[in-house]
Amino acid sequence: AVAGSLSIIVTHPLDFARTRMGVSVKKKGQKLEYRGMTDCLVQNYKLDGLRSWYSGILISIVANFFYRGLLFGLHDSKPDMNLFAQFISSSITSSFAVTITLPFDTVKRRLMIQAGEVNKLYNGTLDCIAKIYKKEGFKGFMKGGYANIMRSFGTAFTLLFNDYVVMFFVDILHIK
Repeated sequence: AVAGSLSIIVTHPLDFARTRMGVSVKKKGQKLEYRGMTDCLVQNYKLDGLRSWYSGILISIVANFFYRGLLFGLHDSKPDMNLFAQFISSSITSSFAVTITLPFDTVKRRLMIQAGEVNKLYNGTLDCIAKIYKKEGFKGFMKGGYANIMRSFGTAFTLLFNDYVVMFFVDILHIK
């Protein structure tokens, strides 16, 4: 959980650019706001410095800490099972972890989207949480949940693949 959270410091600007580019849609007769990831990062740096790249970083670190802790903690605590049961267990584990941490991800993305804006809708993480809850209720935090659950099946395959790679090397190196 700690290692995953620390990796956010390096990868957060890339996640920021992906989010900003995702909401930069081309309307008829208009050009895209960004020509690519580098252009997105450069433009936002000019507007608000490194602060723009790292908008939502604290909530992202907290979310990643809980996500990785749940994901690997629950996955590592499963009993020995056949391949199909392992996949089902891994799918449930990854779906659970992504669903529990989705509210954090929602807040992070909303903070990223408003980065560099003059008239900000949210004045920080706690204000964002309060405004989402007041305007949309708890459902506002869970938008995109179905898509995240569908993505979690890829995580389940990754967990299974990792288990089999580890077992392969344990068998080869005779590690107990």
